[in-house]
Amino acid sequence: MRLIFHIFKKDFRHHWPALLVSFAILAVFVWDQPRHWTAHPPDLRFFSSLLRYLPLFLSLAWVFLLIRIVQGESLVGDRQFWLTRPYKWHTLLAAKLLAALLLVHLPLFLAQLLLLKLAFYPVLDSVSGLLQIQLMLFGFLTLPAFVVGSLTRTIGQASLVILGLFLVLFGIASLMFVVPSLEFSPDDFGDVMAIITLVGAVSVVLIQFAFRKTRISWCIIAACLASYPVLLLVAGNTTQQTRSMPLPTAAHPLPAKLTFDSTVSFQHQPGEQLESYGLDTRVELPFLLGEISADSVVRIYGIKLDMDLPSGEHWTSYWHSSFETLIPGRTHVWPSVTIKRAIFDQIRNSSVQARLSLAFNVYRVGPSSSIFVMGDSLRLPGDTRCTRDPFSSRMRCFSALKSPDAFVLLADLPNKNCNARADRDSDPWAAAPAFYASLSESSTPEFDLTPIQEMSVYLTRMHAYEDLAADVPLCSGASLVLARTKFQYTVRTEIDLGNIRVSNYVPSYPRQIIPKIPRLPSRNPSDKFSFNFLAPALIVKAPRP
Repeated sequence: MRLIFHIFKKDFRHHWPALLVSFAILAVFVWDQPRHWTAHPPDLRFFSSLLRYLPLFLSLAWVFLLIRIVQGESLVGDRQFWLTRPYKWHTLLAAKLLAALLLVHLPLFLAQLLLLKLAFYPVLDSVSGLLQIQLMLFGFLTLPAFVVGSLTRTIGQASLVILGLFLVLFGIASLMFVVPSLEFSPDDFGDVMAIITLVGAVSVVLIQFAFRKTRISWCIIAACLASYPVLLLVAGNTTQQTRSMPLPTAAHPLPAKLTFDSTVSFQHQPGEQLESYGLDTRVELPFLLGEISADSVVRIYGIKLDMDLPSGEHWTSYWHSSFETLIPGRTHVWPSVTIKRAIFDQIRNSSVQARLSLAFNVYRVGPSSSIFVMGDSLRLPGDTRCTRDPFSSRMRCFSALKSPDAFVLLADLPNKNCNARADRDSDPWAAAPAFYASLSESSTPEFDLTPIQEMSVYLTRMHAYEDLAADVPLCSGASLVLARTKFQYTVRTEIDLGNIRVSNYVPSYPRQIIPKIPRLPSRNPSDKFSFNFLAPALIVKAPRP
């Protein structure tokens, strides 16, 4: 134990300048966080922009410090001076880990405790979550720094290794430009890749400290890097993707009835330039929607379009991600798909046989309650505190360690006490209420240097044809329904669209849908939500403030 502290003190003496730099950046980071919560940036625009990169600067300072600490006793070769000292490899490794713990992890842990105290969140109750964040920091930053430091002699060599690894990983990520199906992967083998990375990194560190076999270590790294594209290609296989999204069964039925509305399209003027983004053209397909259970929320998370071209070829968009949320009361939905410009130009004036595949995540709505906006504030589950953003109709919400578990907000907004100007004055609002859905579920804290997590909460309401939505304001006293949700199952459906002309479904500019929706007679909106879109047994009305 005495030798471990002797090595630690030596490293502290040698690397105190780099340590002071990391401490200074950490101190500025702690000073800046409360200003960020209150939306009061510094007056100097350049300085304000620079502060946004503090987490990156702090991470780089820690990586530099850790690499230099490991390189203090070089593990490359067998002619180092430290080999003549009475060092055992496990003693040396313990000293380096102690340095990482006391010089990187402990200062951040204390800084996070201070930030929690400044934000008036319970400190003691958050200790276990902070320890989980420290464990994630060790896996994402400390362990990779130890790997690089154990394979190099100087900081110049370490920089070249980091640059090389970055280029290799960038090349692997670029596979999605060659293999379109990689853009969507419901089963992306992320856990498998994380386990391979962790086992490989730990193996390299142990081999270098125990045996200093650099060639074997590089072979392990090469094997890990080679496994990534293989796993990506397996995860991007369309058959594998489709298998992970089963067809409906009696136990897992379709959450809604979708009917392709062939009577609706976008109106185009002669010679009008259709909307396109770069080499892609976006197509929005209208569907009638019904039979959504009052105690369910549905998210379309995958979409795929298949077409039989006039040339006899088959074209597919492959699976792409979607984030369309369906709530009870909605009557239309417009799934969108992008088509390569070359393919679109080939079929724009002809009809094609088309089939659309949709994948749904189904969530069950639990007990619900009414909440109210108190002035400029709103309280959400998980001790989440929201305050109105002075520059928009959204609310900035803060919570300790992690965002609140999955929930949905519903409200009959806008109303006579909380008005909003529609994006399109000619269109009335749809019958479905305004809503906000946060459907992610996680039991672990979010990996971040700050323990105070921020999210934006905003309610949107669909226009009459439900092809577009607009944010609606949250005024003081507004009544909302908060419903907790729980993921149930995943299911997919395949819809035969028949012969369609895809150019009819490219949005026009300005957007004009035919036939036009007759404008509903004006009415005075209610000033409270009617609860008609949730099962009555689930509603727990809170007293009005």
